[in-house]
Formats: sequence, C-alpha cells, structure tokens
Amino acid sequence: MAGGIYNDDYRRGGENVMSKSLITFIAVVFLAGAAVDADNICNRLFPETRIVEYRREVKPGDTLWDICGEIATDKEDLRKLVYQAKKDNRIKDVGNLQPGMLIVVRVEEARNG
Repeated sequence: MAGGIYNDDYRRGGENVMSKSLITFIAVVFLAGAAVDADNICNRLFPETRIVEYRREVKPGDTLWDICGEIATDKEDLRKLVYQAKKDNRIKDVGNLQPGMLIVVRVEEARNG
C-alpha cells in the first residue's frame, strides 16, 4: 500500500508539472503573438488623431462663436472649440473681432464610422 501512495504522489507531481508547463507555453505563445501584432492592437485602442486646420477671414458682424460654429461637427463641444480658438489666436476680447482678421480653428479630423 505504501508503494501505491508513492506512485500516486509521483504521478500527481508529474501532472502538476505538465499542467504548469502547458500554461506557461500558452502564455508565451499568447504574449509572442501580442508582441508581433502590438502595433495593430495599439492603433485600434488608441487611434491616431489628426488635426485639421481651418483658416477664416473675419467679415463684418462675425463672432468667434459664428466662425467656430460653421466649422464644428456634432462631435466637438462648441464651447471648448471657441475657448481653444481664442487661445490659439491670442484673442483677448472675443467681442472685438475686426474685419480682415485671420482666425485659425483646429479640429480633429472627422472620420466615418
């Protein structure tokens, strides 16, 4: 009977080593595959943001809100766009735009899908 217990313990130890080896092998294969395709995975998780720059000359009666509103899509928060345009163009008083001024508005490129 003592021999039987010894043999069972020996088998269990072997099975345990085999299962750990199999798990390690699967993990290595998975990580190797992920490393090979890391660029693709990264681009899907964090797509590259492209910025489009619009230039618009101020006409009489234009406001920064009007100009940004013409450019903005549904994806942009118009308040943030106006704030960023004010900052980018170094405009201190948005109520004092002069005709002929060039306003640059930068937005993320719209993507289909």
